[in-house]
Amino acid sequence: MFWTDSSKISLKGYCKNFIDVSITQEDGLTWKATFVYGEPKLELRHVFWDRIRFLHAQWEGPWICAGDFNGVLNGHEHKGRCDRSSTQMNLFRECLEDCEPIDLGYIGPKFTWNNRLAGINNVRVRLDRAVANSHFIRLFDEYRVENVVTSSSDHYAIKIVLGEHGQGSRSIHAVEQFR
Repeated sequence: MFWTDSSKISLKGYCKNFIDVSITQEDGLTWKATFVYGEPKLELRHVFWDRIRFLHAQWEGPWICAGDFNGVLNGHEHKGRCDRSSTQMNLFRECLEDCEPIDLGYIGPKFTWNNRLAGINNVRVRLDRAVANSHFIRLFDEYRVENVVTSSSDHYAIKIVLGEHGQGSRSIHAVEQFR
């Protein structure tokens, strides 16, 4: 995580699947950011969804959650020979419904992960995203999420640019390199 202003960043918790921080701005406003690496093992992914729910329950203020969720919300976010499991997509959707965030969309390539195989063996998926609750969106009424091509990973980086009530912008870069 990188930031471009003098905000105070406090580590609230971390494990192999997330880094959870609070950000206190110069004006005293505090909000929370959680950067995730979703559980890669399908049989353990429900534990990851429960952790996201727990983090959500611990905070009532502005919250953004971004990174590699290792899941998709619907079939058009996956392109390859085999379809994604509807059960797994439903579990991801249920987690987000419970936490009430809004997908912030993106600028740039739709698919954020590519297995780099050729032809019919190529798989492309939108695994990486940013979601935020309504408190966060009201606070930062201007925001932009960019999927940035990188050469050092099979995932694209996520760059989040937040407008500050018409007073310029700040950036957060969430890169899934901490795996």
